[in-house]
Amino acid sequence: VNAEALSPLPMNGFPADVSFRPHGISYHKETSTLGVVNHAWAHGGERVEFFKVIFEGQRPAALEYMKSIVSPMMGHGQLNDLQILEVEPVVKFYVTKWWGHPLGDDNGPNVFAKARFVGGLILGLSSCTILYCEGEKCRETGDAVPGYNGIYISQDRSKLAAVVLGDHGLNLFDILPNGDLRTIGHAHVGLPLDNIYPDIERSSAGKQVFYTAGIRRGIDLLYATESLGMANITREDVAIPTHARRVIIEWGDDNSNPSFSVEELFSTRARHNLGAWSVFAKAPKSDKFIIGSFLHFCTDQHKTQHGGHRLW
Repeated sequence: VNAEALSPLPMNGFPADVSFRPHGISYHKETSTLGVVNHAWAHGGERVEFFKVIFEGQRPAALEYMKSIVSPMMGHGQLNDLQILEVEPVVKFYVTKWWGHPLGDDNGPNVFAKARFVGGLILGLSSCTILYCEGEKCRETGDAVPGYNGIYISQDRSKLAAVVLGDHGLNLFDILPNGDLRTIGHAHVGLPLDNIYPDIERSSAGKQVFYTAGIRRGIDLLYATESLGMANITREDVAIPTHARRVIIEWGDDNSNPSFSVEELFSTRARHNLGAWSVFAKAPKSDKFIIGSFLHFCTDQHKTQHGGHRLW
């Protein structure tokens, strides 16, 4: 895609006193609603923003601010990805926590919180859950794990899959009528994962096809992120071996006894890659794939910059 084809989306009506540092997003096609995890820190706290996507007469599309959801259960930097279940009459959604405790305070992330996070992953401490929210009424659901990352709802909105950090797989859930999640299985993929996206054309009520990507070794990511602030960083210093896979989940005869298969689609070594793949998705009605890297850099007089987040 040519750089000229990518444009930041205008955000109309967004509160001027709230910072915007987006993370996970979810698009509700039926109502043209976009939900965005926002790490606003001191200027708004941890929150989920909702926008109406305006297509007509807009090029590029524009975002019309609708509402923000905040909750005492959302600590600084804790939220990762979300899925909108419905929008009217009250917004209902799931959002994952990848930190079992706040990443920092109003001053931003701190090294003690990061050390606690890494220690928790090493020890396998299960301190993260999934939040189910109806408006600002949020509660924990799903099994506690060391951390949750990407999340997606099945085509018929009866099932949910969530990436488990430190476990190299997906937890699979039934969505109950009251919004609670009931564990029905686990799909072990074998390598660390980040986000998951569906293959809409190949999925059905009885089968869900996901695409996912991630790094191959967690230690590579820790090394690369620590290298970003240093001078004279080369491509090899922040290039991380990555992989992309297709996961096919068959929900079973009673829709609650899933089986799965995993196919590796791509695998790169450091010298062939820049950054770390976090998004791998199939373009609708196409044989092309979209790859997103959450760690990249540009050099200008030996200055290194971490790839920032914007909505495009």
